Amino acid sequence: MELDPDYAAAHREFGWVLHRCGSNPETEFHLRKAIKLEPNDAWAHIYLGSYLWSNAVESAVAEFHTARALKPEWSAPLWSLGNIHEFVIEGLDIAQQFFERALQLEPDDPVALANLGRLCKKRGQVDRARELLVRALFLDPENEKARDLLSEIGP
Repeated sequence: MELDPDYAAAHREFGWVLHRCGSNPETEFHLRKAIKLEPNDAWAHIYLGSYLWSNAVESAVAEFHTARALKPEWSAPLWSLGNIHEFVIEGLDIAQQFFERALQLEPDDPVALANLGRLCKKRGQVDRARELLVRALFLDPENEKARDLLSEIGP
């Protein structure tokens, strides 16, 4: 960013790193700057939505919908919407619908598979959860969340 202060991807990724490291007042600035520089960057909208969801749920949902409008064939905005409905809005039926739509678009998305597996486990649908989590691990053997959930379910 020192070399090129208008490099949108650098602001996006730096904002995401700041978010992942904990509370930092510069996070939102860098994510919004990335969007200002490149409004069609769907990942920047996903990152901003993820950052906002603990304090501004409606704004977070709006960012995920913006990402979805920018890339309607991409599953990430759908599983992001599923996550916020599962954890914040507490709409498990709607969350499940978003996860299932994500898998309709990208049947081999290990994140969508693991998220739906987690939700199925939460809802007591153990066999379906196991099936989804096994598939997520087959596609992404490094997926620790899927591995942990599967070990909680057992054989």
